[in-house]
Amino acid sequence: MLTLFILPSKEEGDVSRLAKSFSSELPSTIFVPVNGVGQINIYNKETPWYGVFYENEYIEEKLAAALSSFFTIGDFECLIVFKLLEDKAVFFPRFYKSNVFINDDLSPILSGWKHEKILNGWVHGSSF
Repeated sequence: MLTLFILPSKEEGDVSRLAKSFSSELPSTIFVPVNGVGQINIYNKETPWYGVFYENEYIEEKLAAALSSFFTIGDFECLIVFKLLEDKAVFFPRFYKSNVFINDDLSPILSGWKHEKILNGWVHGSSF
């Protein structure tokens, strides 16, 4: 199970598209709209992992299919995904163990967290 926090974006997004991109492979995902990272850090997370996405983003099916494996194997506290932004590949942390607090740029507040990059698909959407 995954809690997915949805941040507002500068451009209007299709939250249903974001939800659909997760629901096919992770049907027990809890979607929580928030106004900022501060709300995420104080939220009582009841799932072992949480994710943070902007309302105008969505993930590829290949990435959705790979997520449950990454949540169950390895000793990671943070998972990094790749996104296509204006014909460039950039990477961002987007999935965290429930005890990880994050900064406004979505990086973990404390350094030294074990992380892994997921190469199994892309995050799509316009800029933040």
